[in-house]
This record gives sequence, structure tokens and C-alpha cells, in this order.
Amino acid sequence: MSFNVHHLVSRLWPPCEAWVVDRRLNQRKQGIGDDARWESILTEVRTALPRHAGYKSLEIIAKEIRKSETKRKETLDEKASLFVAATGVALSIGVLAASLFPDKQGAEPWVVPLGVLYLLTLIHLFSAVYYALIARRITALASLSADTFMDCLKHRQWGRRDRIILAIAQARWNEDVLLRKVNYLSVAEDLFVRGLFLISSVVVLNILIRLMTGNAPVP
Repeated sequence: MSFNVHHLVSRLWPPCEAWVVDRRLNQRKQGIGDDARWESILTEVRTALPRHAGYKSLEIIAKEIRKSETKRKETLDEKASLFVAATGVALSIGVLAASLFPDKQGAEPWVVPLGVLYLLTLIHLFSAVYYALIARRITALASLSADTFMDCLKHRQWGRRDRIILAIAQARWNEDVLLRKVNYLSVAEDLFVRGLFLISSVVVLNILIRLMTGNAPVP
């Protein structure tokens, strides 16, 4: 698919962009495997880390990077929860919007286009909830655990340099997880905004049609 076509499709339906990124990440994961990828990351960090350096200051930076990754995940999860709650409110408004459909014969030509708009509204809002929930459900970040600690002790890899390598390697490993979360959350946001626009259009058009047909809604 050419760039222009892909860009157009993604603009029309935001989840397409997330599907493309997911496919790329899955292909890379299948091509190398988790164990091989982890070893590759460790090797890359070991190679980049100078043999003689101020490890004390580097360890502080590595810990800050790990803390930043964790905080970023928490922020994304909180934002996803807000989208789920906000979309629930929007869906409730959508149910009320259905009761505004004109019921007089003069408004019959408007029923089909309004019904299509209403259906698109529900599709966008339900999809926003779905992708927000996926963003929250994505695998947790790699972090320190009892197993990690015991493994480091067993291999005698708990010096300052080893701690720096582990912290940075875990941060590199988590990049894919956070990328998926960001993509899904971006999709949920786009769908939510479009859903709000559609539902506003349905409500405004319904009111205008009722006014034009002499069947104004009762306040």
C-alpha cells in the first residue's frame, strides 16, 4: 500500500494505523523471538556502556529512565480509564439522541441519513471504548522482581555496571509495550472526538428538523 493510500485510509479509519504498527512489531517479534531479542538488547547496552566511566552518575540516570518509563505507563493507563468513563457518558447521550428522532410523516426523508449518522456515532464510541480497554490491557512493563533479583545473584551480576545494563535493557524492552499503548490510546482519542462530533450533529439536526416540521421537542 502506497504512503498516500495508507495515509488516506488511516485518516478515514484511525485503527488502520495501529494495525500497521502492530503488524510490524509482531513480525519483528516472530523473526527474532523474545529470548534472542532480550540478549540482543543486553549485548547492545554492554557494548555502548564504556568500560571506564563514572558509573555512579550513570546509575542515577539509568534509575531515572526506569522511573520515567513506569510513570509514563501509569499516565497512559489513567488516560485510557478516563476515555472509557467519558465514552460511557457519550454513549448515554447517544441513547437519549435516539429519542429525538422525528416521528411525523414530513420528516420521513430525514430518517435514513439521521439513522446512518447515529449508527456511525455508536460505532465510533464503542470502538473508542474497545481501544482504550486494549491500551490498559497491554502487557505490563519489564521491571525488577524477585526472579530478576535471584537471577542476578545467581550469575553474580549485581555490580553497579550490571545494574545499569539491566535498567537500560528493561527500558529498551519496554519501548514496544509503550508504543502499543500510545498507538491504541491515540486511536481511542481520535474515535472519541469523531463520535462526539457525530452525536452533536445528530442532536442538532434532529432539533432543526423538528422545528421545521412543526414538531419541536418539549423542553
